[in-house]
Amino acid sequence: MDDVQKLKKTMIKGSTKLIYKEDNWNEYVKKFKAVQEVAKQIGEALSDKNWGFDYPRMVREYFGGMYICLEEFYKVMKKGSYNLQVVGDQTYKNIIIPVGEIFVEMAKDIGYSDAHIELFRTRRSTTHDIPLPAEIFGYPVQNKSKEAKQVRKRHLCPFSNKDRCSKQSRLLTYPMGICSTWWPNNSPIAICPKRLLQDKTIFINAANHVFGDTDNVLLFSEVKLKRIGTFDFVLVKHKPISDEIEDFMQDKDITKNSYAFGMNTYNTIKLSFIQMLNKGQVFEVWNKKIIWAVQKYVYKNMVGRFGLQGMKLNKSDANLFFIYDIDYHPNPDKYQLTVEDIKSSTIEDLMKAFRGADLPKIDDFMKVLHQKLRLNLGIKI
Repeated sequence: MDDVQKLKKTMIKGSTKLIYKEDNWNEYVKKFKAVQEVAKQIGEALSDKNWGFDYPRMVREYFGGMYICLEEFYKVMKKGSYNLQVVGDQTYKNIIIPVGEIFVEMAKDIGYSDAHIELFRTRRSTTHDIPLPAEIFGYPVQNKSKEAKQVRKRHLCPFSNKDRCSKQSRLLTYPMGICSTWWPNNSPIAICPKRLLQDKTIFINAANHVFGDTDNVLLFSEVKLKRIGTFDFVLVKHKPISDEIEDFMQDKDITKNSYAFGMNTYNTIKLSFIQMLNKGQVFEVWNKKIIWAVQKYVYKNMVGRFGLQGMKLNKSDANLFFIYDIDYHPNPDKYQLTVEDIKSSTIEDLMKAFRGADLPKIDDFMKVLHQKLRLNLGIKI
């Protein structure tokens, strides 16, 4: 039995049963913010439990052990050789553990000249309701082309003139780079507004629809209008100068400021609908066109929430909705922004829909109050 215990003490700490009081591999990863943050989040998730006390420590001991392995391998590797580690990202209590990214960070710290991730397969979580990435730095996660590898290595955003991705994470020292996820349907959902700028598709489609072509069209961004707000993009036809203007309102930034990502659909629609009413009335008075580029999933949710099923495309309407989806194209191995439909509406119809939204009954509200009363959740004043 002593021999077995002695052997277990040398094993990588992939289980709490492998942790012993004298273990101190966590000392090797104190400088890695991602490791400490994951351990902290797991500890907070278990703070109201009377079990799982060793889980945060196991995370630190595991990565500490792997740091030792990477360092020992590095010492005996010949010039030009490779160290291949087959690992997978994990989730625990809805907390994502970016194993691959942490390995890369540790390898670079040790001195490996080219530490990077090559994705072999993607698996969906069956026990956690967590969205999984569809695109990272502009390419499908399974894309292993030379171009995709270069973009990922340099953390570039192919949708914004290949500038460095600005999407920061609390767990990583470099940009997160997730453009879209698979949650909650079978088509990728963009979680970064820059994803909708692919190949200027939304601008080209809008210009062709309103102007008839893209000749002599100028694009302006962040155009402010007093008391109304800022228009994300404006297209102007010139030569001869025309004052016909389109506004292209992208989806709101629907990411969270953490490694976890997702989409608050209700909040996105609520804020966007207010923008539609506020800015749409201005363009209706001006007798000009305002265009809203909306993802299919968001549009369907908005239609169902406000009863807008009867929307069609009328030439006289000022408010146009360009409905986009993100479709996979095998050649090249990329997702493309595709316009699926165009609808329109008047401000009056939008106002009617907003006022006539499916409101809850007071009986439902009273049931909630009675439930809280039974549970003693009120505060006496």
